[in-house]
Amino acid sequence: MSRGGWTRDDRFIPIPYVDPMAAEKLFRHKVFAFLLREELITHERVELLSSWRNSGFSVHNSVYLPPGDHQAVEALVRYMMRPPVSLARLQLLPGSEQVLHFPKRSGDDPGSATPERIDAMEYVARVLAQIPPPRKHLVRYHGFYSSAARGKRRRRTDTELQPETADAQAAPPPDNAAARKRWADLLRRVYEVDPMVCPRCDGTMRVVGFITQPHAIRRILDHLKRPQHPRPRPPPPHGPLPSASL
Repeated sequence: MSRGGWTRDDRFIPIPYVDPMAAEKLFRHKVFAFLLREELITHERVELLSSWRNSGFSVHNSVYLPPGDHQAVEALVRYMMRPPVSLARLQLLPGSEQVLHFPKRSGDDPGSATPERIDAMEYVARVLAQIPPPRKHLVRYHGFYSSAARGKRRRRTDTELQPETADAQAAPPPDNAAARKRWADLLRRVYEVDPMVCPRCDGTMRVVGFITQPHAIRRILDHLKRPQHPRPRPPPPHGPLPSASL
């Protein structure tokens, strides 16, 4: 989707940043509202789903295409147009809860493909079984084909081709703002809490400095009345453990 919108006087107003957590909540609200209007879900079910710790929805906004990058736009559209299931090889049976799935044809002979009659829900289960969990890789490369080895070969090739400009084309230092943004995104994903939002006024905070002096940290903890070290865990009880009955 476009990161921005058009006004009534034909002016496009871009949005510099989209908060994925806020967009995720809005996306979930729109889906629940649509299901309620179509009477496909009850209010009790919506309240139950809304109480879950993981919402089940996600918004991906890390891929950004600048205006004018036609090659990147074409690559993204090609990726989006590749469906997980080919509709040309799937046929619904009217009045039945089964589908016909045609295997991949060999050559140009359409008669060599024998369809398979599968229950519709079973077919959906087969498709979902191919979708891996979030952030889990099913294919891993080691040794010569690993990402680290390929990166070393690429850097060595670039240095051999352009030895006089290797130092000039070195990677620039990371931007401090980008590093802080990445740090906040990692905490938001792990703990599901935005560290850049003030817990008192819900305003946006920014990093103004890092305190590393022990005496300064001790003074701040004393002022907030918080312990400097976590409380030690109590020792285990002596004697035999009490038995539990099921």
